[in-house]
Amino acid sequence: MHNTGKALNASNQEGVMLDYITTSNLYWNHFDLTVVKKMRFTEAELEKCTVSNGDLLICEGGDVGRAAIWNYNYDIRIQNHIHRLKSYLPLSHAFYYYIFYFYKSLNLIGGKGVAIQGLSSGDIHKLVAPLPPIAEQQRIVREIERWFAVIDKLETSAEDLKVSIQQTKSRILDLALSGKLVPQDPDDEPAIELLKRVNPDFKPCDSSHYPNLPKGWSLARIKDVFTINPRNKANDEATAGFISMNMIDDEYSNTFTFEKRKWQDIKTGFTHFQNGDIAVAKISPCLENRKSIIIQGLPNRIGAGTTELHVFRSTIVNPKYALYFFKTDYFIDSCVKTFNGVVGQQRVGKNVVEEIVIPIPPIKEQQRIVTMLETIFSQLNTITAEL
Repeated sequence: MHNTGKALNASNQEGVMLDYITTSNLYWNHFDLTVVKKMRFTEAELEKCTVSNGDLLICEGGDVGRAAIWNYNYDIRIQNHIHRLKSYLPLSHAFYYYIFYFYKSLNLIGGKGVAIQGLSSGDIHKLVAPLPPIAEQQRIVREIERWFAVIDKLETSAEDLKVSIQQTKSRILDLALSGKLVPQDPDDEPAIELLKRVNPDFKPCDSSHYPNLPKGWSLARIKDVFTINPRNKANDEATAGFISMNMIDDEYSNTFTFEKRKWQDIKTGFTHFQNGDIAVAKISPCLENRKSIIIQGLPNRIGAGTTELHVFRSTIVNPKYALYFFKTDYFIDSCVKTFNGVVGQQRVGKNVVEEIVIPIPPIKEQQRIVTMLETIFSQLNTITAEL
C-alpha cells in the first residue's frame, strides 16, 4: 500500500490537532524529532496519513529517495512530501529500505522537475524490485548490516587515526623545537655567534616553554631575527602574485595558489611579500587552522595579498625551520590568548607577535631538523592518504 501525507493548509480548522513529520525530520535510516510540528487531521485524513511501526518512508523532495523505517512504538502523521509504503505481503521493510539505498547510490532515483526536484508516486510505481523469499530477505538484511557495521567501525577508526596523526605532528614539532628530535653536533657554530654577528647588541632571552635547550641553541624574540611586514618596491607594470586567504591551504601542507596581477593594482591596501618570506594568518580561525606558508614561485619574485597576514623575512633563520615554528601549538596558543576584536573577527597584533620567543639552533642543525621533519611528515601523510 502506498500513499503520501497531507499538504499543509493553515486555514484548515477541521479535525484534531496532531503531530506530523516532514522531509526535514526524515534522514537516511533515522529521524530527527527535535522539532515536530502540528496541524489538524480529519478522520479520513488520519487513515491516509498515519504511519505505524515498520512502515517505510521515502522523501519526495530534497534528497530525493532518502528513506527510513518508522521504528517507534507510536503512530505519527506525515506531510504530503513523504511517501509511505506498507506491504500487503509478509515482506521485510528493511530489505526494501536497502533497495532504495542501492537505487539512490546508483543514481537510479533522481527526481524530476526544474526548480524543485521530486519523486512522484508514478515514479515509485514504475520501480522494479526483486522479491526473494522472506527468509532470504532477512538473511540479506543481516549480511548488509553486518558489513555496514564493519564499514562504520573502519570509518570511525580512520577518523580517530587522522586525529591521532595530527596530534602526533604537533608533538613531534614540540620535540623538534626543543632540540630533542635530532642529535647535536659539537662542531656546529653556536647560534649566539651568528646572532651577534648580525646584531652585535643581541641579548638572549628566556622562555618557560623552552627551559632546557641544547648547548649551542639560543632564545630570541621574533623581532630580533625577522623583519615583520616588510614592503616591496617594484615597477608598476611588473607582473606580481596575489594571494587571498582562501588560496592558502591549512594544517601542515605549506601549499597555496596565486593569481597574476599588475603590481600597480595590488601595491596599495594589501600585505606585501616576496619569495622566501613566511606568511602567517593573523585572524581566527585561520591562525588556529595553521594557514601559514613559505612564499615561492611568484612572478618577478614579488606579490601582495590579504591584509589578514603577518609576513616574516629573515637572513638568520632557515625559512622551513621558521615555518614549522609558526605551526607549533606554542606559537598559536601565544597568539590566541592575546586575541582582540569581536567574535569571528579576532586577530593577533604585530606588537604581540614580535615579542614571542623562538628557539634558534645552529644554522646547520636547523637544516637537520627540517630534513627529519619532512621525512616523518611525509610518512604520516602517506598513512593519512591511504585511510
